[in-house]
Amino acid sequence: MVKNEQKELKSKSQDKRERTEHIDLQDIVEYNRTVRVKKDILVTDWFNVSLICLEEGQEIPPHPEPYAVLFHIIEGEGTITVGSKRHDAMPGHIIFVPSNSIRGIAPRTRMSLLGIQQPH
Repeated sequence: MVKNEQKELKSKSQDKRERTEHIDLQDIVEYNRTVRVKKDILVTDWFNVSLICLEEGQEIPPHPEPYAVLFHIIEGEGTITVGSKRHDAMPGHIIFVPSNSIRGIAPRTRMSLLGIQQPH
């Protein structure tokens, strides 16, 4: 994997602590051919919400994380790894990953998803 493919483009357009009441996801979905795009769109004391946008082939390799996350697929198709299981992911699907579990995302097509996480 090329170094640029391992990096993420993180949004600097808004203070992630800012409380937003209404977000049109169609307005903020953004893809980049060379790096993954991750936007922290809401951070509260109870949960964090991030938008992840991946082009085909921009895999997030399976790795452990110390916080739980609920993925909601907005667009595209792929595979989400949870521990030793692999789940097909399509628009409208939600997939829960417990804390300290292995997780990974492998898009088969351009893919966008929300990650609703424990605060960290």
